Amino acid sequence: MGTTATGLPFPDDTEFVTDGAAAIQALAQALEERIPVRVLAGVVVVPITNSASGTAPVAFPTDYFTGAPTVTLTVQQGGATYVPWVTAAPTAAGFNALVRHYQNTVGTGSVPVHWQAIEVLAGTVALADPDPVLPLSVAEPVTEEE
Repeated sequence: MGTTATGLPFPDDTEFVTDGAAAIQALAQALEERIPVRVLAGVVVVPITNSASGTAPVAFPTDYFTGAPTVTLTVQQGGATYVPWVTAAPTAAGFNALVRHYQNTVGTGSVPVHWQAIEVLAGTVALADPDPVLPLSVAEPVTEEE
């Protein structure tokens, strides 16, 4: 198996087609190691029943995050009278989204909340000034030793 100048593996001309799955797996693993963050996003509908607030759990896929990600929330357009927040510190397994009416007005309904969860992986740091030619998703991770 050959490698590019940056160390990404690829199949040689002389390799068997049946070895293609192993070559693709090696390439995927090499790329995954270079991506310094893991990101998930979604929408959770928070139910409110005769109250000024409501909560809804969000579960992340098992083993996706290695630690607690940073979670941000925003209410969908039309829900601007509600303020969203995370009820407790997020974990690698998930978090609870809460919305509260900004004037504590009691009501019944549901509020769509868009969420984003981002984890900077161990051994990497966020790049303050990434190379404008090389997208962050394929940039070499920066280690603490450098």
